Amino acid sequence: MQEGHENPPPRYLELAGLIGQDIEAGSYPVGSLLPTERELCGTHACSRHTAREALRILVDRGLITRRRGSGSVVVGKTPAGRYIQTIDSLNELIRYSADARFVLSGRSSHTAGAAMVRDQGVPRGSTWIRLEGLRRTGEDVPPLCWTVIDLAQRFGALGDEIGRRAVPVYVMIEERSGERVVEVAQTVDAAPVSRKIARALECRSGAPALKTTRRYIGENRQILMIAESIHPAGRTQFKTILRRSPRT
Repeated sequence: MQEGHENPPPRYLELAGLIGQDIEAGSYPVGSLLPTERELCGTHACSRHTAREALRILVDRGLITRRRGSGSVVVGKTPAGRYIQTIDSLNELIRYSADARFVLSGRSSHTAGAAMVRDQGVPRGSTWIRLEGLRRTGEDVPPLCWTVIDLAQRFGALGDEIGRRAVPVYVMIEERSGERVVEVAQTVDAAPVSRKIARALECRSGAPALKTTRRYIGENRQILMIAESIHPAGRTQFKTILRRSPRT
């Protein structure tokens, strides 16, 4: 790819983004039906395959469900940001309330050093855009968590958009670049709240917290984004349901 030129996103991702924006704007309210594949092909001058793939993306994002004989039903106004474990289980990583917003407090650029290479598996010397801030549901309640987002340098322009739209950052990456997130690797660990962020989180320094780290991985196995969050005790609940495989 030549510097300064970006490949346009695949047509199905572009169409999914357009329909998603219509859902977000209220053109298709929750509970309503989307146009059929045939109707989408006529409206957007696309192939049946493109329409089908766009609808599949919207299902993945938790915006619609597809029911045989009933069509595509809108079930959410904004993407749910859910991933299912590759093992035979049901798992939602963290599902923030719909009105939770990322409030940006700092932005910088940095180069991956030895610790980041070792802990996150990114290339040594790669450049990252760091966004730091709070995830909040309102000014009258304590923040949910402190979050640090590291974006691959080529996604740096998204920094101006994050927090303005109630959609996950990975959705913005897919809409803008056409690169699809196929895997999220999450680790959860116990950690005390550092003195640096205790005041912002409205808790005492050293208070118990959970630290979550997510690595968002693209189709070519490159890490597109890393998000690390500190959740003070009592503010975020993790719930995992595991189902035993059927007997064979």
